[in-house]
Amino acid sequence: AEAFAMDRALRSLSVPDLAVDAAAFERAGLASPIAAEMVRAAQARAAAESLELAREAEANRAALRYLLGLPAGTPVDFAASDAELLRQPEANDAAVLARPDLALATARFRVADAEFRAAVADQYPSLMLGPEFPLRGGTLEAMAILRVPVGMAGRAEAARERREAARATLAAAWLQASNGASTAERNLAAAAAGETGTSLSLRASTKDLTTARLALQVEIEGFERFAKAATMIVRDTMEHRAATTAHVRARVQRAVAYGWPLAGDGS
Repeated sequence: AEAFAMDRALRSLSVPDLAVDAAAFERAGLASPIAAEMVRAAQARAAAESLELAREAEANRAALRYLLGLPAGTPVDFAASDAELLRQPEANDAAVLARPDLALATARFRVADAEFRAAVADQYPSLMLGPEFPLRGGTLEAMAILRVPVGMAGRAEAARERREAARATLAAAWLQASNGASTAERNLAAAAAGETGTSLSLRASTKDLTTARLALQVEIEGFERFAKAATMIVRDTMEHRAATTAHVRARVQRAVAYGWPLAGDGS
């Protein structure tokens, strides 16, 4: 899911065209040495950003090849899809409990609980332990409440210890998953805000570069303005790429934290 989402995001990114002959403007006396160096630096950074986009795309394909068990160099491509693969579950306890790690810990506790009940029934046939605990959609506090005879021994005591260990493991897994999901929710909000901010900055710097490029043809000091606009748009382009990829990863991490795809799409 992350590979497909990342591919879609990277395809939406581009690098601005800063093709201007700074040396020609210098020779004509229309560009100061500082402005000319600023433009050359911006052009170099734009070229580096193009390489970075290509590197990110190849790293993403490499990650997919690894998941598919394919060796390096095997051609892979991402099929276009009208609907987004990733779905965000609702933020609730039931979604967290649907996670595979929680489901496994819950299953292990149920097995240990059943073994304990069977061992107690073998030693104390008349003892009623009560109904099985529901574990789904509620808190886990009830798992700690189970009264048994004092001084129990043999298989029942050993089964009780195993049950307590499974209960502690499940409780710890629940706390970790619950806090992790809450953190993922906040990380996604921050990443979304970051991408929105960089997108607006990039939009503004793109318009400024367009205006500055026109000024090169009609204004004596047009090159100075172009140099500043070129520097700004390269910076905004790089920040937007970083914010976009961070947002993709945050979206995937948030969905997985709330049990996607087992928890459903929340729609």
